[in-house]
Amino acid sequence: HYIFVVYFLFKSGIKSTEAQKLAENAVNEAQERLATQRKAQLEGLEVAEETEKQQKVKRAEEEQRFYDYAYQMAEKMLYQDDILGDGSKARKTIKPDPAVPSLLKGSKRLGIWKNLEGCQDHSLGFWSEWDHRAARIMNQSLGPENSFEEQIEWTEQGKQWPYPIDNEYMLGHEAEVPFYEHVFLERHLAGLGLPKDGPIAHFMELVCVGLSKNPYMTIEKKMDHLKWFANFFNEEKQKLIKKLHEEEQLAAQQA
Repeated sequence: HYIFVVYFLFKSGIKSTEAQKLAENAVNEAQERLATQRKAQLEGLEVAEETEKQQKVKRAEEEQRFYDYAYQMAEKMLYQDDILGDGSKARKTIKPDPAVPSLLKGSKRLGIWKNLEGCQDHSLGFWSEWDHRAARIMNQSLGPENSFEEQIEWTEQGKQWPYPIDNEYMLGHEAEVPFYEHVFLERHLAGLGLPKDGPIAHFMELVCVGLSKNPYMTIEKKMDHLKWFANFFNEEKQKLIKKLHEEEQLAAQQA
């Protein structure tokens, strides 16, 4: 109420300090007048208008306009739901009639608007995304409120599998690789130049068994392991291992 009166005075060309002082006086007097008038209405008495007339004579016409505006604003904003203008009856509560059909229920069109193009929302999607982003940042700063929101956050971050549980979740290219590529790895040994028998072949068989049982490695990484062993067991080392193996067998026979 006070702010409206100050704005009205300031808009009329009065300085801010004078407007604040005049608005304070006008608001106080408006509240007193309205309280006196309400008291008179409730008690069935007439309002003494002689005092108001004397005050109006003392004030200038322009200044009186501000006081009248403050009184009108106070009359609208204060005690508007208690009694009627004559002070005789309390306001009646209006209840909806259940017999009247509701316009909000039912999917049948009423045919009020023939052309619906002008009724469609033409707002940019940027602003709705902006609001969602601001709400998401605000929620992240506050943190999850319960365990459900915490699990939703973990799922979006990739820390938890979504329901229903999928064992191939977020596998990427590995989802297209069949299982036998991971299990039957011995068939690649011949193409890598490794011997088909002897201690190296036995060792590489154990390597393939271990790699086939590893569910955390991709097929590319398993092939890299086989290639590394193939480079390690070059021709020189194959001859050395074969020689050491023969010497071991000979020593075992002589023992």
